[in-house]
Formats: sequence, structure tokens, C-alpha cells
Amino acid sequence: MRKTILSALLGLAAVHAWGGAMAVQDSASDSPALLEVNALLDEGRPDAALQRLEPALSEARRQWGERDPRSLELLSLMGTTLSELGRYADSLALRQQLLPLRRELHGEEDQRTLTDMSNLSVALLYNARFREAKQLGQQALALQERVLGPQHELTLMTLQNLAACLSRLAEWDAAGRLFERAMQAQQQSLGLRHADTLTMMANYGTALAETGRLDEALSLAQQTLALRRETLGEGHSDTAMSVHNYGAILMRLGRFEEARQAYAAAVLAVTAALGPEHALTLRLRSGLAYSLLALGQAEQAQAGLQQDLALFERSGTAEQAYGLRARQLLGAAQGQLGQWPAARATLQQAVQGFEQLGVRGGGDVVAARYGLAQAQAALGERPAAVQTLQALVESLEQQRGEVAEMSAAQRREWLQLHATVYHRLMDLLLAQGRPQQAFELMELSKARVLLEQMAQGQAAAQAGLPTEDAQGLRQLQQDLALAEAARARAQNPPARQAAQAQAQQHSRELRQLQSRLAAQHPAYALLSRPPQAQAAEAAGLLRPGEVFLSFLLDAEQRVRAFTLDSAARLRWHDLGPQPRLAEQVALYRSLLAGEGGSQRLLRWQEAGQWRWRRPGAAQPCGEAGPSQAAAQVPMLLLPPAPAAEADCQPAGATSVGAPQAVQALGQQLAQALLQPLQASLPAGTRLLIAPDGPLWLLPWDSLPWRGRPLGQSLATQQVHSFAALKMVRQRQAQRLGEQAAERQLLAFGDPSYPQSDEAQAADGAQRSRSGLLRSARNLQEAGQALARSAWPRLPFARYEMEQVAALFPPAQVLQISADGATETRLRQLSDSGELARFRYLLFSAHGYFDPEQPEFSSLVLKPDGEDVLHDGFVSVAEWLPLRLASELVVLSACDTARGRVVNGEGLVGMSYALFVAGNGNTLATLWPVADRETALFVTRFFKHLRQGLSQAQALALSKREFMRHGQARLRDPRVWAAFVLHGA
Repeated sequence: MRKTILSALLGLAAVHAWGGAMAVQDSASDSPALLEVNALLDEGRPDAALQRLEPALSEARRQWGERDPRSLELLSLMGTTLSELGRYADSLALRQQLLPLRRELHGEEDQRTLTDMSNLSVALLYNARFREAKQLGQQALALQERVLGPQHELTLMTLQNLAACLSRLAEWDAAGRLFERAMQAQQQSLGLRHADTLTMMANYGTALAETGRLDEALSLAQQTLALRRETLGEGHSDTAMSVHNYGAILMRLGRFEEARQAYAAAVLAVTAALGPEHALTLRLRSGLAYSLLALGQAEQAQAGLQQDLALFERSGTAEQAYGLRARQLLGAAQGQLGQWPAARATLQQAVQGFEQLGVRGGGDVVAARYGLAQAQAALGERPAAVQTLQALVESLEQQRGEVAEMSAAQRREWLQLHATVYHRLMDLLLAQGRPQQAFELMELSKARVLLEQMAQGQAAAQAGLPTEDAQGLRQLQQDLALAEAARARAQNPPARQAAQAQAQQHSRELRQLQSRLAAQHPAYALLSRPPQAQAAEAAGLLRPGEVFLSFLLDAEQRVRAFTLDSAARLRWHDLGPQPRLAEQVALYRSLLAGEGGSQRLLRWQEAGQWRWRRPGAAQPCGEAGPSQAAAQVPMLLLPPAPAAEADCQPAGATSVGAPQAVQALGQQLAQALLQPLQASLPAGTRLLIAPDGPLWLLPWDSLPWRGRPLGQSLATQQVHSFAALKMVRQRQAQRLGEQAAERQLLAFGDPSYPQSDEAQAADGAQRSRSGLLRSARNLQEAGQALARSAWPRLPFARYEMEQVAALFPPAQVLQISADGATETRLRQLSDSGELARFRYLLFSAHGYFDPEQPEFSSLVLKPDGEDVLHDGFVSVAEWLPLRLASELVVLSACDTARGRVVNGEGLVGMSYALFVAGNGNTLATLWPVADRETALFVTRFFKHLRQGLSQAQALALSKREFMRHGQARLRDPRVWAAFVLHGA
């Protein structure tokens, strides 16, 4: 049996073809010609093999006929030889002749026929006929699994080739599952250090990265690189490929300089091993050029890409995938350098080349079409640019719809990666005077996954599904939540990887079940389709005096805003570039929360704007200034690069006290974000804010507005998008007639934590409701810290619960505290349906938030076991499967309004999970809050709520009363500004 590795796809995926006398039981297997040709191929001499094979095949056909098995074996070997010579079209034509003859002579299920099916699929793949290759590969794999078994060597080879084909079609989720299966099979049969196993590990890592599972991809890339260094040595080309793969993941993480170093090391090694003109060297050089462009070094990138493209053209591969990638990057470099006519021509060639290959998706195709639109716009060809981007958005929407099994996290990552395309098209539509279409496009780029999850929950509850299917949905949601929670709290990499694999499996099963139910039950399909919202609907959706305000931050750090009032008047506002907005918001929030105490801050001017930061080292900064950020690259779709601050004293910096800094920073933010909107925000407005990026963490009510805090003039509330507002309000309207059967209040909290210090807890005035304020360096450290944390008792939590409960009729209230306030009890209430009967849910307990690992965000209850079902930490993932029908959840704990901010999706935290679970609005906190003051504020809020005020009005009035309070400690913004209302 002879196996030939023909080449590598995507820099990773090895495509294999079978040649020679595989499993042939006749005299041809031992013929001198066959043995000699195989030996020549094994020696890497395909030209000599062809010279020997041509007369042998002619003689076999003359002597035995074309349909004789011996002639067919030589014909199959001819196909392999032609492929190794790079004559892919000739090889394809030959294999297309061979397969019908095999079927006629041996039947569909003969191993020789199955082998030729796989080989024809590979030939189609090499001729860029990807969809045909996919179809035939799927047929071959299904037959081989049934006839030969799933672990047969041919089956596994076909599986790998099909995965490579799916990769070329950018169907990464499906490709990843096949690569994972192949990797596991090869680890069992060949061992962890075998070359083929390591290739599949590399392939699987690429698929993980392409589907947004970057932490896992990075870990697997590091493991593969270490094993290749150990088994092959530093200078081997496969080791260089692993270094390159590691650099590719660093690029996705926004770590551009580290990626450049990895790419450069890989190019150096593969050049030494294979030479400067080898195909693999050229492919790896494209990665290096990509990192240079991300760092703004366009001239250096352009010079290298021009040389590389000339070599691709000389080898006849300029119109294949890697040559087209080099052409796309060259066009990006030309655009960065302002060479717009050249950029347009180069990128047009790249787009056309990808279309001819039949490749619709994938990063290179999207980047080529996006770059082409940028070049067209720069040349004043706006209608053409709009047309290019509209076609790209349609293609992206179609691709997203086709990946039915993508998990929620993967869909969020997908949207984050492509949000810039939507934003750029929105800009062009605004420039054409089409604000309605721009608004609808902005809505299309916001909170899509949240809307889908909310709609699916609504469909499950209202579609009248059979009991078995409804229970199956709930069980899979529960299993997925527990697997996600187990991953977050895993204390070592193997446990984390096992939990992640389990979560992915549950996610796939859930999506498959949802797809089946949509096909079988029209009502479920209709209800699970999330609503779209248009500006014209504002007249029926917004109440008098309400204004919807939606912000958008693009990749170039420009801020735009739409205002929409109850008369459906839509206005858009260009707020200009705000390059330090995230930095300003984070520092303002931190100062307002009292973090850092009375520490003074540094202030200086940079590019006409005030910069702020906490003081660092005493030495002065160099000429480059205090920060070195990656250059903005309008021609590429790049993840945000983490800001790197130099620890030095900026020239001209002055020291400012914390109170003055809070005031000045607030004024700076208000001038940038609110003052340009004054005409659209009359006094008394109820402001429904859809933030973007860091604006989710901004305490809006504390910003200065017309001489006093914004909260004294306007009532504010935050929502993910206009469509999310529409969906929540539809949910609220539907429940109006059901309130008579509801209970009013569940007060759940004051857990009796184990090892709590009751004596120390007696001083609740200064005790934060977060007993652990820290930042973990990595998942393992954070998981261990979370597991061993001790939480002090909160005496004012019980006071808060009792005071709020007293506002309602006793028969309408359920209080659960002390030993009863466990995660198990909460889940029992959900499973029984009791939780869904309450109008208001109040949770008074500790909250946990880690800024480095937002997935740990949890409400901390009393544990009654060590596993994720009983450990007391109700994380974001664990809220998702709960069954709620509440109007309001109050998370009276620390940092409950925080989470992971995902570009294109918004804040993914506890309030997000509660929306999905069926809740309406959530009152939560932006920072650690003190026990006593929190109890007083929450009690005041519920009093106003019981007086008939809306939730937004009750919150606004409570804040205004605290702003004017006679006690200074209650007037402090850290008490009242922490609270935000998420919802409608």
C-alpha cells in the first residue's frame, strides 16, 4: 500500500491521495512495472516514474484491454504520478475516466472503487472545484464508514481530505469536527508524536481559531509546536509551519508584534530548509506581510509581496489560493500607501480569482472584497463601493445562516470579526443621504445572537411542542450550561479541554434539535425567528417622551450615534474620532467607584485631547510618547490590538487630585458623547441607550449635563438594540393579562456562607458585597482562586430582603435565606416552574467578577456540594437555562452589570443571560457596592416601584433622592451611580 501526501492546504491541511496497488488482489500488484514506478515515486522522481509508466500502461491496454483490473491499477498510478508532477488537470481527466470503469467492473462497494472515489475527490480539490469535491468526498466517506468501518485507514484519510475541502469553503465548524475526529483516531493508532497526528493537531487548531475558540487554538498550537520541536528539530519545515500557525493565532488576538516575530522566525527556518522560492516559503511569507500591514509597515510589506507574487506567477500558481492571498495583501499595502488605482486593480483581480475558484467565504475572500470597496470609495466611486459591500453583506448573511450548528459563542465571535464590514457600508449609506437604511444595517450588526437566543426561548415556551421535545430542549440547555460552568472553573488544562469538548457537543446537539423542531413545527419556526426593527416602528414602540439613542464605535475609533423619538424622527450624529474613549471610560468608572482611594492622576495633552492615567515610574517618556498603539489599518479586518502603556512620565504632565480628575473626566466624556445631541434630548426625556464597546461600562447618570448630573434631568436605561427593545416590550405586553396569577416577589439571599466570620461581618457598613476583588492571570489560576474563596456574611442583605418584602402582601412573597439560599434550591424553583410565577426577583448576596476572565461572573450563593450544580456560583452560563417570566430581576451584589463586551453583540453578562432565560429588565451594579448603603438604595427603589412608578422612573427618583441626601456618604456617587437598568 502506498500513500502520497500531495501538498498542504491552508498551510495546514494535508491532502492525501492513494496510488499504487492498494488492496488489489491480482497479478498487477506484483508486476515489475508497478513495483518500479512505486519505487521511483517513493524516491521523489515522478518524471522518471512517468517515463516508465506510459509504455507500461500502453502495453497493458494492448495485452489485456482497458477494462482489465491490471490496466486500471496502472491508470490509477498514472493519476497519482501526474498529480505529483503538478499536472492537476490531466490527473483529474484521467480519474474521471477511471471511476466509472471501477464501478462497472467491481461495483460501488469494492475497496478499489472506494479508493478511486476518494482520489477523484482530491483531484477535484486540486483543480479548485471545491463543491464537487465536497459532494463526492461526503459520498465516499459515508460508503467507507459503512463498508470498511470508521477506523479504517482509507476512511480516516477520506475524512481528512473532506475536512480540508470544507476548510477551503470556509465551513470551519464542520471541518473542525472532522479534524478533531481524525486527530483522536491518529493519536490512538499512531501515537501523539507521529507526524500525521501532529498535522491533524495543527489542522484542528486552525479550525478552532477560525470558529473563534482562540484560547483552545492557542493552547493546541503551543502543544503542537513543542512536540514538533522535540521530534523534528527547530529547523524542520513542519516545525516552521507550527511557528507560523502560532503567529496566526496571535494575530487574531491582536498581538501583532508578537505575531510578526513568530512569522519572521517561521520564514527564516523554512527558507533555510527548503529555499527562498519553495511554495511553502512563499505561503509563509504572506503571513509575515500580513503582520507588517497590521503594524502599519506597508512599504516593507509591499516590497516583499511584489517579489512573492512574481514567483507565484512564474510557477503558474498566482491564480490559486495562496497566490490570490498574496495579491489581496498587495492590494491592501497599495491602499495603505495611497496608491488607490493600483489597489483597486489588484484587489479586483483577487476578487475575480476567488470567484473563479468557487470560494465564497473565508478571511481572504472577505478581506479582498472589503479592500476593493475601500479602494472604490477612496477613488470617489461610492455607488460601486456600496454595491461591493452590499454583495459582501449578503454573502456573509448567507454564510452565517448556513452554519446551523455554530454555538452562540462562535456566532458572537463571527459577528465581532465581520462587524467592520457592516459599519463601513453604513458610513457609505449615510454619505449618500440614506439614514433609514444605515439605521437598519446598524441594527443588523447589533445583538444578533441575543435576539436569536431570546426568540428560541420564546418558541420553546409558546409553540406547543410535544412534551418530549420540550424536555429535550431544557435538558440540552441545562447540560450545555453545566459544561460551560465546568470549563470556567476547571483547575487544570485537561479538565478544561474535556469540559470544552463536552460543551461543544451539547451545543451541536442543541442546534440540531432546534433545526429539526423548526422543520417539523411551523409555529416553532415562526416564533424562533427573531424580529427585525425599523425606524418607522418607533411611533408604536416608543412612548411619549422617550428617545432611543444608539452608539456605534468603529474599528478606527470613530463614534456615531442615532437618535430616534416617539414621532419616528431619526437623526444621525457624527461624534468624530475618540481614540482614547475606552481608556477614559475605564478610568472614570474606576475613580467614581473609589478605586485607588485618594491617589492623584497624571494629565497631559496629546493630539489636542486630554490624556489621563495613574502615575507610574518617575523617568520621563521618550519622544515616542507614553503609548505605542498599533496603527489603524483601514484596508484590513483586524481584531483590536490591546493598548500598551509605557510606565513613564509624559512630557508636560501635571498631577491632579482624584476629585478634580473625576469632574474633569466626566466633563470630557459629556462633551464628546452628549453635548452634540442636545437638540435631540429635551428636558424630561427618558433615554433608552444602546451603548457600544466601552460605553456599556459608563455610569451615564453621573455625567454633567446642563450644570448638574444627567440623572437629575433624564431617566436612563440601557438596551442592546432597537430590535431587543421591541422584543422585550412585546414580551411585557403579552404578560400583562397574566399578572393576576403571578406572585409578586421572590427575595433570595443572605446566604450562610461556610467559614464566614460572623463577628467580622457585624460591621456591614464598610463591607463590600464582593468578598474577592482580584484579577486572575489565567483560567487555571482563576479557577483555583474561585474554588477556595471564603465569603463573609452580609448582615444588611437580610435587612434589605425583609424591608422589600414588607412592601408586598405576605401571601405574594417568598423569602429564602441562610441555609436555604443555595444554588440547588434556585434550580429546583426553576425546574418546578415556581420561579416563573414571580413578577420580581431580588437576589441579595455577594457577586464575583474578574476583569481578566468575565466568564467567571457569578452570583455567590451558599454551596451544598463541590460540583458545578452545587458549588454556589451561579455563573452567566448557568442563568441561561433557568425558566423565568419576571418583569424585573434585581442583582443586589457587586459588579453584576459587568461582563465581556463583544464588538457587534454588546455586553454579555448576567443581564444578557437573564434576557435569554425570560426576564424583562435587570437592575445591576457597575462596581463593588457597600452592604448597608446598597440595602438602603434597593429598599428605596422598591418603595417607588410600589407607588406605581415605572422601573426607570423609580430608579431615577431614587438616585435623585440620594444625590440630595442629607448624609454625605449617601450623596456619594459611588453609592447611587453604580446602579444601572438593563432592558426596556
